[in-house]
Amino acid sequence: MNGSTRMFSNADMVFRNEMLIGKILNNLDIEKETFKHLNLRLVSKEFNTEMLKFIGKDCQHIEFDLTFDWDLYETVTRINGQLIPRNGVEQCIQFLRNVVNVDIKSVHFLGDSDFSNTAKLHEFFMETLVLTNENPVRILTADQVEICSSNEKRTICLPCRVAAPVCKEYGPMTLDVLLHSFETPHHFTTLKITDFLLQLIAIKCTKESKTREECVEMLKGIITPNISCDNLFIPIFVMDWNMGNIPHAQPREVFTEIFQKWKPKNLTLRFIKNRYKNVSRPWRRPADRLLTDFSFGMDPSKMENMDNSSVEHVVVDAKWSEMEHRNKEYWQEPYLFLFSNLMRAFPKCEDILVIRKLKNDVAFMFEEILSKILEHAWDECSEETTTKLFIRFKYTSFVLHPETEIDVPNVSGDHINGFRLLPAEREVKEKFENWKNVLNDFEASDIREAFTLKSPKQELHFELVHTKETLELARNNASTPFQTMFYYNLFGRL
Repeated sequence: MNGSTRMFSNADMVFRNEMLIGKILNNLDIEKETFKHLNLRLVSKEFNTEMLKFIGKDCQHIEFDLTFDWDLYETVTRINGQLIPRNGVEQCIQFLRNVVNVDIKSVHFLGDSDFSNTAKLHEFFMETLVLTNENPVRILTADQVEICSSNEKRTICLPCRVAAPVCKEYGPMTLDVLLHSFETPHHFTTLKITDFLLQLIAIKCTKESKTREECVEMLKGIITPNISCDNLFIPIFVMDWNMGNIPHAQPREVFTEIFQKWKPKNLTLRFIKNRYKNVSRPWRRPADRLLTDFSFGMDPSKMENMDNSSVEHVVVDAKWSEMEHRNKEYWQEPYLFLFSNLMRAFPKCEDILVIRKLKNDVAFMFEEILSKILEHAWDECSEETTTKLFIRFKYTSFVLHPETEIDVPNVSGDHINGFRLLPAEREVKEKFENWKNVLNDFEASDIREAFTLKSPKQELHFELVHTKETLELARNNASTPFQTMFYYNLFGRL
């Protein structure tokens, strides 16, 4: 056997060895550059087989990212983090189905594109990859927007109508899917909807009804009892573009109908900026006001009690507000009444966790924030309310207050508004631990301590989260007796 033949034979043996092929693929970092190395399939039949297995395993969980690039002024596509050229997206999708024959377990849509400019690509992805999967894809979710947002020119998506009722985790859901996909009962472990969907339901019922009775009757028909879920996730708008400088309002009757029929046990609310201008106007104008304005930031005296008895646990992401803490007067918009309205909306649930960020423009000192919350947390709440309130605060930065000592009203020693500040009991600490990083609200290196504010009738539990930097600033710049006592005797000393 001559030398060249011997070398070829040895190379061929290398590429027949599954373990060596696996090491080669790992060293190529192919998980991040799968579609740049497809030419390696030509090395040998064995290499091709192992590479396709590798790609199939990596693509069982797909992240499909459609983000609008304002510099290029076009939607940029990534699959599992890998940039796909605009003219190569369809070929990539066909390769995963026809060559790899990938068995997809879950699909998650990322980015800020609402598919209004990529409708054909969305339908191609769904029809080619999702609906042709050997086993039904049980997890189909998105972050910012609906799985496929409808608009004035496109209100129907047949692939999504088919995919939704076989999923266990799904959403955010569109109005088209809600209206056409649930002729038979279906239970979700996790279901996502949006404030935008709530508004669209209200608009449809208002536009097609002449009286409030007709409107409510139509609403009951749209929100089907064939849907149920364990976990419900709803982003809530915090501002209204065209109704003045007020919190955005949701249609109360839509909320109530959803909770009564879908019976979620766990609810997550996330307050976000309203990205849809004029969305609530068609049902909030005086001439069309057939449904009731509702907002978690409204005056509690104007809010009717709600009985969402199926909900056992509520988590609220209240980290964002456009006017948050610009000055003391603005603080009551929209968070001053948030806590009492939450407890009135869910008076029988076991617990409510509210997550708040204290930003670098905070005008209040920490004890003032606690004082105002205690002053209003139980406004208009019934004595029969059994819900326990938990709050997680995190300083993302720390404001230096005047060096002179400031006396804060209703704060004396370790008492605030008649509530005594105490280290949290073991059960409370365990609750905060169990919530852990439920909404990615802190880092592993952050310093956390749990406390209870207790009066003879009521309790409020809170966890304060500091980075090492903000804790050092807080201790070195304590400007009140309370801050000195808190940071030198309690926080980080328990």
